[in-house]
Order: sequence, then structure tokens, then C-alpha cells
Amino acid sequence: MSKRPPTQQNSPALAAHANELPIMFNPVSKWQEHVEVPGLTLFDIHREPRCENVDPDARVRIQLKVLGPEFHCPVCLSYVKNTRIVKNVYTDSA
Repeated sequence: MSKRPPTQQNSPALAAHANELPIMFNPVSKWQEHVEVPGLTLFDIHREPRCENVDPDARVRIQLKVLGPEFHCPVCLSYVKNTRIVKNVYTDSA
């Protein structure tokens, strides 16, 4: 499959002749591919599922720049320390 130029995405002007229907590509995909399931690309439909890692001693390496923002306070932008989790419980009193 080839990448399509951004100026010609789903353009009816792509039809070679006036008698042909316009060529419509999947709007979700970056590639020229037809729609089998709305909202999914062909890769999403046909890819192999990932295997679950059942090893309790397995480690995952994540770069600090990816994980760092999860530990920054959105107000003061410093690292979050001594945090507490507060859960709001809503009950129906009807």
C-alpha cells in the first residue's frame, strides 16, 4: 500500500473517468485502504494479538521522559511527593 498525499485524501477528483465512482479511502488510516470495519484500519483488524507476560519477575523498561509527566503536579510543575488517593463515593438516596 502506498501513502497518499495529504491534499488528495478522499477527493472525488481522483476518479479517472466521469463514469466511475469516486475512490474513497479509510479516513482513519494514513494509507490507501478500503473500509472493512468503520473506525478500524486493516492493521487493527488483522494484527496478531500480543501475548500476556505471565512471568512475575519480568521487567519493563520505560524511558524517564515518558513516565516523568505522570509524576508532575499540574499546578506547580514539581514532582509529586507524599500523595494520598481520595475516592468520592456517590450514593442514591432516593
